[in-house]
Amino acid sequence: MRRMEKTRERRHHNLPAHLEGALLNLSQRRCRGIMVDKCMNCGDASNLPTCRIIPRALATICLASSCILFLATKYHVLRKSSIDLSRRRLDWTSNCKPDIIASLPYPTKPEIPFLKSPSYLASFPGSGDKLFSKHLVEMISGLEVAEAAVSPSLYKLKELGGNPGEYGGQGEVFGVRTHFPHTSGKLASWDNEIPYTIVFLRNPIHAIPSYFNEVYELRNHLPPGSSKDSQHKADTHDTWIKWRDNQFPSQMMLYRRFVSFWMERHIEDDNHRIFFTYESLVEWYKGPEDSKRLYDFIERAIKDNIVQMVKSGGVDGVTFEDKDVINTLVNDATKSLVKRDDAPCIWKELVAPATQITNRRLQSVDPPYSSSSGGEWDPIERPLTAENLAALSQMLLELMNRWSRHQRLLNIMAEYHRDVNKLYLEVAKKEDQKPVQPLRDVGEDIVEDELLQPSPDKSKILPQSDPKMNKNFHIIQASPTHTASTIAMNWLMGLFTPFSDYAFMTGNWPEAPIQQSGKEVNIEAHVVTKTHDLEILKMYKKMRPLFDEVFFVISYQQSDLGTTVNEELCQYKNVLCILYDELVFSSQDELKEMVARLTAKLKTRFAYFFGTDEWLTERDESNCFRRLQDMTRAKLDMENQPKDAVDMRFGVHGGGKKKCPPSLRRYNSRMAATFVTFTSQIPSEVPPPPSLASRIVSFINDSLVADAPLTNAGAAVSVPIEVVDADTPANSTVQRRSKRTRARQTSHDAEPIGNEAEEANVEFEAVDENPVANDD
Repeated sequence: MRRMEKTRERRHHNLPAHLEGALLNLSQRRCRGIMVDKCMNCGDASNLPTCRIIPRALATICLASSCILFLATKYHVLRKSSIDLSRRRLDWTSNCKPDIIASLPYPTKPEIPFLKSPSYLASFPGSGDKLFSKHLVEMISGLEVAEAAVSPSLYKLKELGGNPGEYGGQGEVFGVRTHFPHTSGKLASWDNEIPYTIVFLRNPIHAIPSYFNEVYELRNHLPPGSSKDSQHKADTHDTWIKWRDNQFPSQMMLYRRFVSFWMERHIEDDNHRIFFTYESLVEWYKGPEDSKRLYDFIERAIKDNIVQMVKSGGVDGVTFEDKDVINTLVNDATKSLVKRDDAPCIWKELVAPATQITNRRLQSVDPPYSSSSGGEWDPIERPLTAENLAALSQMLLELMNRWSRHQRLLNIMAEYHRDVNKLYLEVAKKEDQKPVQPLRDVGEDIVEDELLQPSPDKSKILPQSDPKMNKNFHIIQASPTHTASTIAMNWLMGLFTPFSDYAFMTGNWPEAPIQQSGKEVNIEAHVVTKTHDLEILKMYKKMRPLFDEVFFVISYQQSDLGTTVNEELCQYKNVLCILYDELVFSSQDELKEMVARLTAKLKTRFAYFFGTDEWLTERDESNCFRRLQDMTRAKLDMENQPKDAVDMRFGVHGGGKKKCPPSLRRYNSRMAATFVTFTSQIPSEVPPPPSLASRIVSFINDSLVADAPLTNAGAAVSVPIEVVDADTPANSTVQRRSKRTRARQTSHDAEPIGNEAEEANVEFEAVDENPVANDD
């Protein structure tokens, strides 16, 4: 009996008390029934076996039921506790104090006035950026945020004796806001001293219409949000259609450039940049978590900034190596930060009510990873065509292919791409049309859309497999005057757009326009532009947002101070410097050799961008060779034209009908005899008819050099052309000509043409004597 009691206790000590009592009673009855000869219930000895079975069955049923009930109770308790833990984990704001923002101090300047290297707060326009990049950052950091375009540098503050304005300057703010490289944004004047960047992105299908709303309200002096009122809907709808047709392609290009610019800026220090998305920040599930990520980055940026400043002598020029001193300064600098657990609470009070997304997201059936629900794009008031959406999808694919190694950005772009594709299929179905272009998967080769092609002539010259077709770039031919820059310009145009007219930058771009074919054109309309402005760093900053890369080709001389350049410019990998002597040629073979040599240098120098050394083909060199031949013909034709006359295709000015110096006359005759002869030997697609002046010059030189001796190089010596005055007797003219001919024959017998380097230099200086713009 004792053994049975112990067994019962071991088996049922975890059961409820009432179940234990019932089982004890059944056990006692069963035991008493076994010890007696008759049943205790009915008193009949013959019914004893049946009476023994019933208690056993009842005991077994009760035991099984109690075990099932016990397990069910335990499962319910565990499930409830796990749900509570899950809710507690997701809802970071459950323990927030009420009105936490009201208890926070107003954002101030840092107590330690050497926060000289803050952060950029970069966002594409229409991304709800001010809510996040200014208010949320200021609340978490406790420091002010300024505008990059008007934030003065330390040097400027010292000149002014302090900051008299309301704009925070260097050392007075945590960060500066910018939309750069969008046209509505600028970099800070102290850009080189800003090592960190917080980037706020939004799906362009929502950001671009939202940017339109901002522009419309600003231009019409309306309060924010007025463009969505019923009284303005009809007007804004019509205005949106016009703006979309004119601006949507360029806004897509600016969005692509915005993402790539901030990726490239931190290509070597990826930890100095962090991405946030509008869609994630306004979601109830992700917003509080992102607020903690933002807090961690702000804290790290401030600490790293202080450490670097202290070690480099930022405190009155005194450096500290003592860790205790550095830790003290770091603690002082981070006093303004709120507690990390308060960041989600600030988000709850600031972001959730402002976006009016919290309740809608909780009641929505959309999954928590959905991003399209966080946007404001209205397909009725802000319609987009299937062509717009197809181009947008293609642009996002390009970004995914280019930055596929950056996992977070790849996930963001992939999510945006899914949303755009979904809307594209819906719109295309409504329009009852086939897709404008196939929406390719990641990994396929992407070809630029027609709006981004540098030149319409390019498709006629280059095959679709050409590496240049997949790149969006521009080349600036920047040289001092009298450095054979006209030859350099036509060499470049021959490689890229051999049938296009000369494009020249008349002044400080973009304030001054670019001239081509006598008209003002956009810089995206062609590939190569000429200028005499050598401020290439300023030009690069202005042009870089429009292209994936901007190259510079500079020709110069080392002898003359007026034609030399700073050799430090030639050290940049996107700059190719060419000496004046490398652009000199006086025969067909020398021209071919020059084209091959310079083209090889160009391919090698810029191969880092195109990914191969063979991004220029033999056909490109052939086109270049023909263009330089045509340029020589044009030079001869323009000699007797007025000085203000310009050849639109080659950028050659007229000679002004003035008497040329002897060296130039010798050059003209030799060039006439050389080029008029060998250009006819090379077939061209559209051979231009020789001009009357060229035919006359060719005939005269052919007749004069018929009996001339050959040099060591095997070339006939040409005789200079001279203009005979009407009052001069013919015999005296012939005598002077014969004497000069004999003298030149004697000199050429002693020294061949190939060794006339000094004379060639002097003569070819005259080729670029009259460039497109007035060099004088």
